[in-house]
Amino acid sequence: MTTKLNGFEDTLFNTSKENSNLSDPQVLDYYKLCIASVEQISNRRQTANSFFLTINTVLLSFLSYLSIESLTVNYALFAVSFAGVAICYTWRRMILSYRELNGAKFDVILALESKLPIGVYGAEWLLLEEGKNPAVHRPFSNLEVRVPNVFIILHVFVLIMYFSTLI
Repeated sequence: MTTKLNGFEDTLFNTSKENSNLSDPQVLDYYKLCIASVEQISNRRQTANSFFLTINTVLLSFLSYLSIESLTVNYALFAVSFAGVAICYTWRRMILSYRELNGAKFDVILALESKLPIGVYGAEWLLLEEGKNPAVHRPFSNLEVRVPNVFIILHVFVLIMYFSTLI
């Protein structure tokens, strides 16, 4: 554990900084603003994920209903499945965009921490080995991005089944 903590206290308390006292109160205000912004983005991300999950659940339910009701070629199956793939692609891109945005926000937070007497997020990032060791830390977005992929596979399966009825 000692190896893991190398530099941890220096980062947490910024002991290597000559001016570790808070000389500008605005730095702390910006820091608080950034933390609040990250929380807002996380909340928006969760709301968007819930929205896309609900939309896909409704689409797949509708597809199930259409496939039971009509054993003949049904163009609605194609349209709904195609729309589902497009929606999932958008969802996936949004997750990746939120990951990039949060990454940039945490870079700013870490830079602000260098001006503060304590570096909580920097120390946490050191404990997580800066995300370089998947045994220590796997970003949630890596798992999160798989959900739209599963729905894409389901929608593509419906499309394949649709085209197989045309042959």
